[in-house]
Amino acid sequence: MINKFKSSFKVRLMTLVLLPVLLVGIALATVAGLKMKSNMESETIAELKASAYALRSMIDTISDQDYSVDENGTMYAGNVDLTYLNTVADKFTSDSGMFETIFFGDTRRITSVKTDGKRAIGTQAVQAVIDQVLKGGKEYTSLSTKVAGTECVVAYVPLYQKDGRTVCGMVFTGISKANFNKTMSSTLSFIILIAVVLLAVISAIAIFVSSKMNKAIIGASGVCTDLAEGDFTKDKASAGLERDDELGAMIRNVNELKERFDSTIGGVKTNIGILVESADGLEKAANESAESMNDLSNAVEEIANGATTQAQEVETSAQGIADILRTMEEINSSVEETNTCTEEMSVNSKQVVGDFETLIKDTVKSIEKLTDITDKMSLVQEAVETVTTAANDINNIASQTNLLSLNASIEAARAGEAGRGFAVVAGEISALADQSNQAAVKIRDIMSNLKDETIGAVSMVSEMSEMMNKQDETSKKSQASLQNLIEAIDKTQEMVGNVKHNSDEVQKLCANLNDSISSLSAISEENAASAEETSASITQMAQVTKDVQGMGIELKEIAGKLDEITAFFKIE
Repeated sequence: MINKFKSSFKVRLMTLVLLPVLLVGIALATVAGLKMKSNMESETIAELKASAYALRSMIDTISDQDYSVDENGTMYAGNVDLTYLNTVADKFTSDSGMFETIFFGDTRRITSVKTDGKRAIGTQAVQAVIDQVLKGGKEYTSLSTKVAGTECVVAYVPLYQKDGRTVCGMVFTGISKANFNKTMSSTLSFIILIAVVLLAVISAIAIFVSSKMNKAIIGASGVCTDLAEGDFTKDKASAGLERDDELGAMIRNVNELKERFDSTIGGVKTNIGILVESADGLEKAANESAESMNDLSNAVEEIANGATTQAQEVETSAQGIADILRTMEEINSSVEETNTCTEEMSVNSKQVVGDFETLIKDTVKSIEKLTDITDKMSLVQEAVETVTTAANDINNIASQTNLLSLNASIEAARAGEAGRGFAVVAGEISALADQSNQAAVKIRDIMSNLKDETIGAVSMVSEMSEMMNKQDETSKKSQASLQNLIEAIDKTQEMVGNVKHNSDEVQKLCANLNDSISSLSAISEENAASAEETSASITQMAQVTKDVQGMGIELKEIAGKLDEITAFFKIE
């Protein structure tokens, strides 16, 4: 393309420079030729006239008498024969190339004009010359007049007699039209040669100047082509930089434009690379954040589900504790009744010593009471088993709560600032779980002791029942048996007192545990609500992270498009 442009522009530039020069040269050569021809014609006529006047002056000085012609046609000036002037005319024609003729009247008398080698004496002038010179007394000049049958450039002047008024003849000078044209052609050829030489010199100068201009413009065009193709790796234009004209300024400006484009595009490509890296980093960070938010959301959802489950379990435990409290109230009631019965048994046993029959009756009643006691103690033992089971459940709940609190603390630590409040709640839950665990352990220990005491009481009641049966079988042993019975009743009363005391303690612990579980239930409900709110916040944060991720992807796409656009430009 550049070569085509180079050829086309060079041809146009040459045409632009040479065509006006050629036209001006042709015009100047034509005008000069025409002017030269006109000048040559004028100068030739003037020279011929001057020669004619000079010849007339010369013959006027030969004699002061009039001119005349004898019967032989010889012309005289006074008495002087002018025939010798033919030789003078021949010599003048030989030296100057001009013909000379002296007319007397309208006839040639002395002449250097020859026809077929003979002197044209006796021939006449053309009628136009006769009318103007002889009759009109005026000069006659012509660029083309027949002279003895030959086309000539002529000049005729009148020849006067000595009075200066009478025209008696004519003086003629002229040159052959062929010689005149030959001289004219030679002169024109010389002028044309000079014009051709001048045109050649001017053309050479124009070609040299246009070549330098073309080279400079081609260099600038090459730089512009490189800019258009986005190639900034090639050299700048060097031709024409030293010029002080507009072309030099254009080349320098084109080079400066290339440098600025190179710097600008380089900076843009560098920044686009940074933008692409930043977009990749933003996309990766958004992806990691989205994954973290998903994990956190799942963890919070699990915590929320755990908190809900915990709240339900705590509510179930609270219901179990309420049942335990009711059972303990029943146990206390039974223990009180047992205590009353043992007191009555003690009174009755002491009265047996005085009244055997009353003892027998009382023994029967004691057996019945012991049966009731056995049943009550069985109920106490079952209640103790229930309390122990509930304490184990509470212990398990406390362990699960502690585990959930630990998981919540871990997830809150992962959540950072957003999970700080949740971590505090998880700590409170852990503390309550520890308290519940300690209370459950205490209850379990008390129930274990109560169980042992109850088992001992049941065993003693059984022994008392056997003793009463033996007393019924034999009255001989009744006194000793009654004594043993009194001791057993006293011990039973003491054990019942211990049972009542432990039952009261268990009831107090159950009441405290009920309060703790109520607080734990409220905290669990608050934890569930907080977990739901945290889950909603995390969902919102996940949406924001997803938006950021989308913006990162969009930014990466924009950076990729910019990279594709600027990839067109090649820089070092």
